[in-house]
Amino acid sequence: MLYRCRNCTHEEARGVLPTASCGMLLFAQMGLVIGMLIPAIRYLRTLAGESLGTNASVAVDMGWWVLLVVPLSAVVVIAATIFGTLALNTLLELLEWVAYSFRRCPKCGRRCWAWGFTRGFGL
Repeated sequence: MLYRCRNCTHEEARGVLPTASCGMLLFAQMGLVIGMLIPAIRYLRTLAGESLGTNASVAVDMGWWVLLVVPLSAVVVIAATIFGTLALNTLLELLEWVAYSFRRCPKCGRRCWAWGFTRGFGL
């Protein structure tokens, strides 16, 4: 990412995150979030199966309620994926900014770096 000194507006490209907005990184982060959501969803399914008094491996026939539950659960999973991806990206940006903010500016010598930013879409 690019970092700008708030005192003298000097810019530097540092860190491991790209300096241009990158959809490939976003898809990798989304895949990581989905990989973390799958065990959570499976655990919730076993809890729901135990609360219904059935074995988790046996499918429960819900009848017409499936028309309500399946779209609602799909919306919840998509929303959780988007929120988790944004949270993961913000966490990575925060870690990189904290690691970089302790450096002194080569021009003015102050430690007042702005939040990292990107330019363009890498085109």
